[in-house]
Amino acid sequence: TNFDLLITSGGASVGEADFMEKALDELGFTPLFKGLKARPARPTKLYRKGKNFVLILPGNPMAAYLSCFIFAKKII
Repeated sequence: TNFDLLITSGGASVGEADFMEKALDELGFTPLFKGLKARPARPTKLYRKGKNFVLILPGNPMAAYLSCFIFAKKII
């Protein structure tokens, strides 16, 4: 892997629509947190594998904006 931080949007919903969680689990990433108690950013997740981080933002544009502003800014 040739990245420090990968940010995605969408595929983070609960249940069958949670494609990112399944994919990252198969690739050996460990969840640092799976979702927030805050709305509308509840589906936000952060995974890590070694020095690589994946921030999964919700598909909803406002939720993705809020999550990115709060988390990506601090991670970067």
